[in-house]
Amino acid sequence: ALEGDTAGAAALAASDETCAVFERDWGWSYCLAAELALAGVPEAALYWLDVAVRNGWSQAAMAGEHDGLMASLRGDSRFEALLDRMRRQAASIALPPVDDLFVRAETPV
Repeated sequence: ALEGDTAGAAALAASDETCAVFERDWGWSYCLAAELALAGVPEAALYWLDVAVRNGWSQAAMAGEHDGLMASLRGDSRFEALLDRMRRQAASIALPPVDDLFVRAETPV
């Protein structure tokens, strides 16, 4: 995707092997969604982001504000709906805001 290989990114997302692994893991599905968003394949990116959310990804601020790879999806009503689902999901399990995670990660131990 970084080199503009839209076809290669889409082929990766469609492979049976990728689907079998990524369908079960929010981390891999989120990363694939980001890669596809960067490659300009919004339909597939939104699909994989939905998979990530279904598997527990709930960091709306990360996806909606901080992750530059998702920039091409911002403003899309489907992306905004996924962000709303993430916010509701995070509220239901009381995760710390992503900004707090960044602050802690930058604080020396």
